[in-house]
Amino acid sequence: MDTTGSKQDGKSDEVQTRLAFFKDLQSIINAIHTTQKLEQILLEISPRICALFECDRLTLYSVNYKTNSIDTKIKTGLATFKDFSLPKSKDCT
Repeated sequence: MDTTGSKQDGKSDEVQTRLAFFKDLQSIINAIHTTQKLEQILLEISPRICALFECDRLTLYSVNYKTNSIDTKIKTGLATFKDFSLPKSKDCT
């Protein structure tokens, strides 16, 4: 009984799955680079990110060098957000 064909088919399926994942990931990365605001990423791109990573929610953080803090936005409705900021301690580098 020849099982090499089925092993190769399994590897081929795995390679195709990985290729599709990385193509989707690159598309998302390109979309993120073209956005201007964090809200835009949350509204337009986060559903694609969640689908790719098979999750139901995500949190995005940004570093605010002016206030020396880590900022995020919490989605409070379909298109509404609340700002949330975590001050960076002096011990943190």
